[in-house]
Amino acid sequence: LTSIILVTVIFYAFLTGLNPPVLRASIMAAVFFSSFLVRRQWDITSGIFTAIFVILVRNPSDLFNIGFQLSVLATVGIVYGSAKLEEALFRGSLFVENLQVKAERGRLFFLKKYLRKSLCISLAAWLATLPVTAYYFHIFTPFVAIVNILVFPLFWIIIVCGIVLLTLGTACPPLANISAWLASSTNIALESLVSNLVSLPYSYFYVCGPSPTEIVVYYLFVVLL
Repeated sequence: LTSIILVTVIFYAFLTGLNPPVLRASIMAAVFFSSFLVRRQWDITSGIFTAIFVILVRNPSDLFNIGFQLSVLATVGIVYGSAKLEEALFRGSLFVENLQVKAERGRLFFLKKYLRKSLCISLAAWLATLPVTAYYFHIFTPFVAIVNILVFPLFWIIIVCGIVLLTLGTACPPLANISAWLASSTNIALESLVSNLVSLPYSYFYVCGPSPTEIVVYYLFVVLL
């Protein structure tokens, strides 16, 4: 099973043209599942920096690529910050959940947990990329963490339909038609949702980008915090 997953990950990476964000995620997944083959414990930090090392060896100029920088920062923020944000913002809820047995959690437990974790993951990624986004694009988006919760399921539908279309479309044309229609309809819904959200008042602000020194101070503060 592990070998099948590794082959699928590698195939997907080449399918997308080895773009830095996909390559980073693919390398991390490959490192993770390869650890089962050699019976070594998985280390998320090693996975992240292995991905960074391989990408930069392949193309050192990616170090100055905005997409690469944001991708790495968002990943680091999610991995190291989401759990801490959840503990800080929902300390009471987590404490109660630890005391509850499964039968006491109610029918909406998994929905609440999904929304809570999605908010913390989105917030962690937003905080990790905030100064770099302001530096390059001179924009501040205060509600992006909430917007991510709304658009994330739509992204997954598009990705899954795209994979089904590319892998099984030739063998099963009816399935290809359904996947293409669903992906297209979801993409239209996604574009409409984003356009409506952007048009809302105070959804974004133009700002003067921080200086490199201010960016360094920001990340040092976050690390110390």
